[in-house]
Amino acid sequence: MDLTETQQLMLGKVESRVKYSVANKTDIPKILLIKLGAVGDLVVASPFFDQLRKHFPHSEIVLVVGRSSYAAAENNPNIDRIILADDYVLYHGKLLTRALEF
Repeated sequence: MDLTETQQLMLGKVESRVKYSVANKTDIPKILLIKLGAVGDLVVASPFFDQLRKHFPHSEIVLVVGRSSYAAAENNPNIDRIILADDYVLYHGKLLTRALEF
């Protein structure tokens, strides 16, 4: 599957925000992605996860999702770990605390 222009921009933003050397992709231990939205958004983002895994094959890819998207995320082989975030956590500021523990 080809990446859309938006997905290419997202991947570029991921690489530009990395505090490790992107030249040596084994230096990046974990990547945290937060995808809050409908399950369709997650399905559309699947090619992005494929490319992210190809660019960072040794990194642990962790995805934060809401309940409605959990099943779709669970079946994606490019995601190593899923953090389920419910609405209470999202809207009361505890998501950031949990993400920083990751």
